[in-house]
Parts: sequence; structure tokens; C-alpha cells
Amino acid sequence: MTPGIKQRLVPRGATRCRPVEYEINYEPHEIPISRACTLVWNCTDIVPGDVAGQLIGEGLGFQTRTYAACARAILADIKRHQEAA
Repeated sequence: MTPGIKQRLVPRGATRCRPVEYEINYEPHEIPISRACTLVWNCTDIVPGDVAGQLIGEGLGFQTRTYAACARAILADIKRHQEAA
């Protein structure tokens, strides 16, 4: 069984999120997932249903299935996780 989205972003026992790849002028760079969330903060495109379903299944709540809503839910979860650590 593959790990869930949250487990891939913030592994158990970790205090920091794993970086994600982001391209600038076709050059890959690693940035924190929290920064990636801000890049889609106002994006109204719809997230694929399987991704939204995984996030909902992992306890993240959001009212719309946009990238912005998912990013806000992920970032809020990261902040809760960091505050608890």
C-alpha cells in the first residue's frame, strides 16, 4: 500500500515537510510544500477526483475541489502539525 499524500509530505515523526520539485525556466528546484501551496493559493482549476478523495480520506476538509482549497487545507494541516511538535 502506498503512503497517503500527508505521509509523503510530512512523514511520521518529522518536524519539517519534504521538499517538492518546482521548475523555474525549465530548471528543477526544490521548494517547501508550504511555498508550493502559496503558488496555487488563488487557482480555481479543479483537482482530480482521486487526489481530492485522498485528501478528504486523510482528514483534510475543504468546501470546493479547487487547487486553492486543497492548498489552503494542506497548509493549515502543516501548521497544526508544526504547532503540535
